[in-house]
Formats: sequence, structure tokens, C-alpha cells
Amino acid sequence: MPRPKATEQTVILILDKVSRHHFAFLKGYLEGLPLARLAATYLENWDEGHVDLRIARSTLDWIRRELGQVARRLGKASYARVIRLEPEQLLDPVPAAVPTLEQFREEYDPYEMYSENDLLERFAELFPEGDGVDAQKAARNERLRKRQHAALLWLQDMAVADPHPQDSVLGWLNARIANRLIRAGVNTLQELCEAINNNGYRWFNLVPGLGERTAQCIVRWLELNQETLQLALERYALSRRSNLDIESLKAGRARSTSIVPLEYFQPSAALNGEQGYNRAARNMSGVHNDYDAVQLWLQTFPFGSNTYLSYRSQAERFLLWAVLERGKAMSDLTTQDCLAYRDFLWDLGRLAPELWHSQYKLPESAWLGKRHTERWSPGWRPFEELKPPAVPKEIPRLLRVQWQREHTERNGVLKPSSQKLAITILTSMCEWLVRRRYLEVNPWDGIRPRVDHKPVIATQRSFSQEEWALLLQAAMQKPFSEAHLRLQSMLMLAYATGMRLSELSAARKGDLYFQSGSNGLAGGWVLSVIGKGNKQRAVPVPQAAMQILQRYFATRGYGSLQDMPAEAPLFSHLEDSPAHLKLLNNSTQRREQQETMAHSRIYRNLKKFFEETAALIAEQAPETATKLRAASTHWLRHTSGSHAVANGVPVEVLQQNLGHSSLNTTTIYVTTELEQRIRLMEQFVNQSQQVRPPACINTRDLFSAPQNAAQPAAALSDDIEGNDAEKA
Repeated sequence: MPRPKATEQTVILILDKVSRHHFAFLKGYLEGLPLARLAATYLENWDEGHVDLRIARSTLDWIRRELGQVARRLGKASYARVIRLEPEQLLDPVPAAVPTLEQFREEYDPYEMYSENDLLERFAELFPEGDGVDAQKAARNERLRKRQHAALLWLQDMAVADPHPQDSVLGWLNARIANRLIRAGVNTLQELCEAINNNGYRWFNLVPGLGERTAQCIVRWLELNQETLQLALERYALSRRSNLDIESLKAGRARSTSIVPLEYFQPSAALNGEQGYNRAARNMSGVHNDYDAVQLWLQTFPFGSNTYLSYRSQAERFLLWAVLERGKAMSDLTTQDCLAYRDFLWDLGRLAPELWHSQYKLPESAWLGKRHTERWSPGWRPFEELKPPAVPKEIPRLLRVQWQREHTERNGVLKPSSQKLAITILTSMCEWLVRRRYLEVNPWDGIRPRVDHKPVIATQRSFSQEEWALLLQAAMQKPFSEAHLRLQSMLMLAYATGMRLSELSAARKGDLYFQSGSNGLAGGWVLSVIGKGNKQRAVPVPQAAMQILQRYFATRGYGSLQDMPAEAPLFSHLEDSPAHLKLLNNSTQRREQQETMAHSRIYRNLKKFFEETAALIAEQAPETATKLRAASTHWLRHTSGSHAVANGVPVEVLQQNLGHSSLNTTTIYVTTELEQRIRLMEQFVNQSQQVRPPACINTRDLFSAPQNAAQPAAALSDDIEGNDAEKA
């Protein structure tokens, strides 16, 4: 592989800030030390023992340039100049060799033609005492060397800040590299070190666009600042796997009380189970703590077999959860604790982050890791993490997290069948320990897996019909303007069609067409939509939405839909700014300047509208206001689906409109609102009470009680209670 060309750009791409090791490098260079040796010792961009002097020179220029900018900014321009002096420029002049008087006589007057005075006078002319020019130059060099030293000390105090674990990567690394790390979930230097330690030498594969060479420079820089950061990089993360001694790594890893594999787990004395409440009186197992009991049970299965690996996985998960999350020894766990573990298995990957933090001590990420991570690696976790769906390229960066959250079906880390298997294995393990008299009772006895209920749309992620009416009225009462008509159009079209945010942004006039009626049915407007999986569908646009859209198009300079070019977006990003208002009288120029409204702008506009409406009703309806503040654009899609079903739209029709590939997804919306169910049940009972018995039966005479038998209901109740007490 050819070595990349070393340029200034190569260096600039790595760091954006001068560190202490750079000062040591510059100081050594100004003192005349070899550049190659200094680069190998102090620079982060040296290449595995081979130092490219071009890179070293480029780094030296970068350091001087950065320090020079600091010096000039703080009024020390002379410091900027003095650190640019090369070591050769400050060498003292070498004095000429001065012979002795006898040597001078032999060379200059071998025949003794000059007198002593003449010879001395000639010697003084050729070899005066001290060269004035050389002495002056030497003194100047000494002053400049002292000036350089003072400049370095001053700049080191003014320009150097030590890196800290919680510093953002943007504060040290080049912005382009730092932004790539941040998009990959690495925000601080501590998270950077953890990512390297958890993933090993090829950690850079986690960061799209980050190459191996740049990653090596980052690792080298962290090594140079390891003492300041107090963050150690594991040695296995610094070398390729082919160069690692795996056996020594396994043997050298210490046991700890943390989320580690079973062979490295060391529970504390208080939680090792020696004094567990569920310990049997006569222990016949031969072991005296929970860790050894689990290992004894595992020894009954062939080592390394699929059964052994599966059972070990379930046992270590349960043991880790008991000690680290529940705060109990395994032999202290009750049936209630086992039910909590069953719920824990269900909640992994299903709960929203805020709900998880309210129910569990450890973060969900502490339990989840990459698949096939080796057990000796610190990146190992008991459960495999969920993979979020790939974000389409057209989704803006600011909306990618929101898009993933809205498009991730939280089906959980473990399927119901896997949870059932876990409960079966743990029940079998505890039953085996009961038979060995290690445990008194089996806490898993009688526990059944949780039922996989059909998911439903949460009411807090959609608007009720009253809330929708409130939003629509708030939008329609806004003053006439292009921006407000655009808001009304977006709101109504999103509700009437259930389109996704990306589909709203991509919609153009050419996608809108009129479908003529047939077989006695009226026609209507239809929008052609390219949805998920590049699947095309036709979505009807009700007349109410079309009327608002046409009023909005008129403010953009189009007299009718026929005047609107096919490539024109349904929603333009132009707003009612003074510069844009001047274009109202020139529709041609206005059409040329219109561009598609980005996803982020649509999202922000609707989000702002929800918050403004919430502020208006905060005093009268605080709960509704809180709900509106939490709303997002995707709520309109859920609202459209639930309202459509509640108003009698067939599920098959709704499936085609929303673009669901499976009817099971659409049936999620078949959840009539609670208020409507209450009203219907009241109506049902009231109507049943109005029905009369057959007219041929005289119910008054048949069911009337004797007069002497009539008594108040309270008295009857007392009589019944008295009889019961008497019988007792």
C-alpha cells in the first residue's frame, strides 16, 4: 500500500489544538535535537516506527503558525517572529585558529628579516584580540535564544490547556473528524477512549468516513495525553488481532463486581450468597456460594456444547442482574424478584428511555452490546443491542435521531420465545439446586412468561378528536399570509392523508392529479406518493385539504393549478420576509426562486405551532397544553389513522392510504377512543332499559311483592348480614 503524500492538510485533519507534547517537540527542535527522534517521541502522526520527515516538517510549521496566531492576538508579535528562527541561525560564529607567536614567526618570518617589534605589530594586525563582529553576533544570538525560551514559556501558559475526560471531541480534534465521531455517538474524550477499548484496534469501523491512519493518529494522541486524561487505553486496542496474545489477555484480566462474563465476575462478600435467606439447612451440594453453585450446575453439561453455552448465558444474566440491578444475592431472591426479572427481560428494548430510567438502576445501554464480541473484551455485554433502521440519505442530520425513534418498532431485545426459554432454564437450574439442598425452595416455581400482547397506539402520541378540532381552529384563525396558509395546508394535508414527514417534503405538483369517477362514483384529487421501500401508492386528497392548498398556491403567484409547473414543490421554503414580499408582484421571478421545503423546516414549523397553541391554552387546560408541547409531526399520522377507523373507514382502505405493507400494522389503529366507548356503552345500556317485556305478560301482578314483605334496601342488607353472622 503506497504511503499517502504528506502535506499540511494531513496534519490539520487530525488536531485543532496545540498540546504540551507539541511544545516539547518544538523546544527540542529549537535546541538542535534530531527532528526524526523528536517526531517519534512527541508527535501523534508518526507511522509505526517510520518517521516521515515531511510530516514532521509540516507539523512543525503548523505548531509555529498556531502559536504565532496566539502571540499576535495577545499583543506579542515579537514572540511570533522569534519562534520562527531556525536553530542554524542562532549558532555562535566559530573563531579562527590563533597560532602562537613562535608558530607565527616560523610561518611569517622564517628568515628572521623582521625585528621583534615589527613582528608583534604584524601579528596584532592579523590576529587582533577578539573579533568585534563575531562577539557582537554571539551576544545577539544569546539574547535571541533567551527570547525564544521566554516566548515558549509564555505561550505554553497562554495557549496550552490540558485535555480532560469530559471535554468534547470538538474541542480538540478537527471539526470534520469530531463531527463524524459525534454522529457515531462519541461525544467526549472519555467516550472516545471507551469506544476504542470496547471495540479494539478496528474501532474506527464504527465511525463512517474515519480511516485507519487517522484512527492511529487519534490513538497516538490519546497515548501522549494519557497521564493528563487519566484514561488508559488497553493494550489489545493498540494492535491488530493477529499480533495479540489472546491467552495472555484472558489470563491477565482481573475479576470484578461489574457487568462482565461469568468467569470474570466477583460478587462482594455481602452478595455472594453464603448467608442467603433461601439457603437450605443441610447443604448437600459441596459448594457454599452462588457463584460456585452456578458453576457446579454448568459442569453437568458437556463443556463447550450448545446446551452449555445457552445455559451459561441465562445463568450469568440472572446472576449479574440479581447482584448489580436488584442488589441481592441469587440465594436471597424471592418469587417477587423473579417476576421482576421476567419483566426486565420483557422491557429490554421496549421501554422509552425516560421510562427505563424511572424503573431501573442501571442504564439499558449497560446491558446491551454488539453481537459476537469476545468474552475477554471490555465491550462484551450479556444481551445483543438492537439495530436501529438505516436512515435514508435525504433525511437531514438534525432529524435523523428523531426519524430513527419514530421508525423503530420496539419489539424488544428478546422475543417471547427466547424469554420463555430463559424462564424454563432458570426454573430448571433452581430446581436442581433445591434437589442438592443448596436452596430451600425454587423461587421460579409457577412463574409463566409474559403474554405478547398486540401493540396499540398510545393515546399520548395522537390527538383526540376534540384536540384536533382545537388545533385546526387555532390554525384557521391566524392572519392571512403565505406562511400561515402554508401551515394550514401542511396541517390539513398531513391529517387528511396520514403522510409521513419525508413524503410531505418530497410532494410536488406533478404528483397531484384528478381521478375521474366511474360506475356512478364521484371522482376526486389524488396524490402519488413514494413511501418506504420505494413503494408507490395513490393517496386520496379530500376536497377540504385541496381548497386550503389552492389558496396557499395563489399566494405563491399561481392563479390556478394549471399555471403551476409539475416540478414545483407543494410546500416552498419561502416565507413572508420583506425581501420575499417584494416578489409578490412578479410571479415569474417568484416561481423561479421557490425551492422544496426541507424536512427540518416542516418539522420546526409544526412543532412551533403546537407549542404556540399550548401556550394559549395553558391556563384553561394545562394537561392538554402539556400534551401539545410533547407532540411532533408523526402524531398527525397516528391521529389520522385512529380517527379514520373511529369514523368507519375500512381497515383495508386505511392500509393502502398509509402505505403499510402488512394489515397487522394498520389494525393497530383499531382502538376506538375511550370517550366514544363510554358514550356507546351508556347508549347501549340506556336503550336496553327502554325495551319492554312482551305485552301478553302482566308483569305488574306477576312480580309485585306482598305489602307486608316490602322493606327498605338498607334494612334488607342489615337483615342479610345479621343472618350471616348468626350462622357463623
